[in-house]
Amino acid sequence: MIEISRIIEAYAAVARPIILNFFVPNSCIASSRITVEVLSRFGVSAEAIATKFVVLLPEKKLAYVSGLDPQERADAKKKSQTWIDLLPDGDDSMNVHVIVLAGDRWFLDASFDQVRGPLKITLEPKVFVIPLDGQTIEDKYSVDMDLKCALDDGTPIEIRYVTHCGDAFKRTPAWETDHLRVPIHLICTAMKAALDERRKPTKEGHQRWQM
Repeated sequence: MIEISRIIEAYAAVARPIILNFFVPNSCIASSRITVEVLSRFGVSAEAIATKFVVLLPEKKLAYVSGLDPQERADAKKKSQTWIDLLPDGDDSMNVHVIVLAGDRWFLDASFDQVRGPLKITLEPKVFVIPLDGQTIEDKYSVDMDLKCALDDGTPIEIRYVTHCGDAFKRTPAWETDHLRVPIHLICTAMKAALDERRKPTKEGHQRWQM
């Protein structure tokens, strides 16, 4: 049986470029539905969750904002000279950013790289994986995560996710699976190849993970 962490790693490694062949960068609803469907095919429990999403680039005083109400957006604007508030999938009725809770041990943001263009940063298109490091989530709909990271060039960024129980996104066309079948199939195929590549047969014929 393949460890869940290996499955998460394989998904993160192959999924985003395939998704971007079919959808625009800020397609968080479709990207999250694909994540849920693919992980479920590998036996990993996964649930899409709505969030309020802010990415700050302190050095340039830029902010990328999604899922905030008018007052929260006004507060965010005070922290930066320039700010961007974009809606997922071009749907002006659905101001939300959707991520996935996988195996109750990881949050996956399959469309994080949507901030690249607006913030004018260099960021490889890939799934952003947030390990919970053994933390227990008492209420998955009230998680407040403040993260400080650095880009590949060392530029510091600040990221905030606040989850909530809104599920209106599940009633949008972007959540339906009919138009997702091809990318789901392609990602599953790529993951199987990646996972098989990491398993090498021993002389006794048993399988072992290549570290």
